[in-house]
Amino acid sequence: MAAAYSWDEDNAETRELPGRLPANDAFDSLEEMATLARVPDAPRAAMGSNPADQLPLPPPRAAVVRGQLLNPARVVPPAPVTPDATPMPLAAPAHAPTPVPTPRPMARPVVAKGRWPLVATLAGTMSLVITLAVGVLWLMPPRGVLRIELTAPEGGQVSRAEVFVDGQKRCDSAPCIVPDLAPGTRLVKVIAAGYSESTTSAETVEVGRERVALITLRGAAVASIGSLRASSRQAGVALAIDGVEKGELPVALDDVPAGTRRLRFHGERYQALERTVSITSGKQEDLGSVELVVAEGVLTVELVTPNAQVVLRREDGGTRDKVLPGPWPMAVQLDGAALWTVTASVDGHEAATYPVAFSDGVADKRIVVDLLPSGPSLVGSAAPLPAAPAPASAPRAPRGATAKASDAHAAAAAPAGAGILHVNSLPVSRVLVDGRALGQTPQTNISLPAGKHTVTFVHEELGKKTVAVDVQPGRTATASVRFRR
Repeated sequence: MAAAYSWDEDNAETRELPGRLPANDAFDSLEEMATLARVPDAPRAAMGSNPADQLPLPPPRAAVVRGQLLNPARVVPPAPVTPDATPMPLAAPAHAPTPVPTPRPMARPVVAKGRWPLVATLAGTMSLVITLAVGVLWLMPPRGVLRIELTAPEGGQVSRAEVFVDGQKRCDSAPCIVPDLAPGTRLVKVIAAGYSESTTSAETVEVGRERVALITLRGAAVASIGSLRASSRQAGVALAIDGVEKGELPVALDDVPAGTRRLRFHGERYQALERTVSITSGKQEDLGSVELVVAEGVLTVELVTPNAQVVLRREDGGTRDKVLPGPWPMAVQLDGAALWTVTASVDGHEAATYPVAFSDGVADKRIVVDLLPSGPSLVGSAAPLPAAPAPASAPRAPRGATAKASDAHAAAAAPAGAGILHVNSLPVSRVLVDGRALGQTPQTNISLPAGKHTVTFVHEELGKKTVAVDVQPGRTATASVRFRR
């Protein structure tokens, strides 16, 4: 507690009050104390000169404790004191009351005009956005990345598979990259076509790192296979599938993997043939008979007529005529793409000519030279002649690519009054005899009635040529042409 004082406004001085005031009830300033101590003018004017009519003074409105301004509401009232019988008159104020200052109104803020406020607003907005982003990143939980790669049991990468992480499908192919995973152990499940079982693996994901999971598929591979059939009338033709040899034709394969397969047909004396086929699971692909082009043919000549001279000629003029010396039978290797003729002659016997070609795909040819005693020439004329009326034709004898008997034997087998005709061309063309189509050259052992006949050779690109031949009864004639490119 401390001594209390009051402000005497009339005398403009402080007076000590008969009470005590707590020391912590100080005013903020003397002005506050003086303001609270003032008495309104109206009550003072109502007071007269008679002390009995005077109104009692209000309690002290302010106090000073040891030089501090105090709140009068906290003044501790003094002990009761008996008042004097005669109240003291109030003295007239020595000076006019101090006017209370009127507070000045606050000035309105001045708002700047122009582009700078907009720049300041944008800068503040950006700063707020960056702050929020940093806060979000700071509050987000840390993440990791899981990379899943697949391999087959026998080795090699697997690219097609369904990949599940914690039961949720993430990828349809591999490698499978799964970002933004919470750290911890993740269960990976893989289902791949062609495998009987699914594969599972537990992988641990770490914060801020990429976990590479190398998973080997499990379960036996389920084969998807089809079958393939192929044959050939050519000897020694073999088949390879995707570079793997499957043996000589014919073949019947029931374990060919489904899908597009690359086939290669090849033989020692044939040009290789490559093609692709599509094998369907559970179905059969039949290629039928496969024919290859002869790259190198073999001609075997057997001589029956003693001392006969046998000459081999290439019709396109690529080589000189070659006299075959024997011993007999003699085998000669020839270019399968060329057209050849063999001519045999000896004194006292009629000469004979044999055309040889490998365009029919048969790589082995054989002729027998058995000349007849001297008589009219057996070789037909190749000079172009006017077309002659076609006589009635006799039935044609069976033909083949291989001359299996001599011309004399073929002529002997012809009907009475008929002869034998051989035809050939370079390159291969269609042939007609007396307007009757016989197919492609060469044609041998054609049985025709004796007389003149017209042979027409037709090539799709090189045009048409016509020759006339004179077929003698029981004899053999030959007609051949060469197309110029």
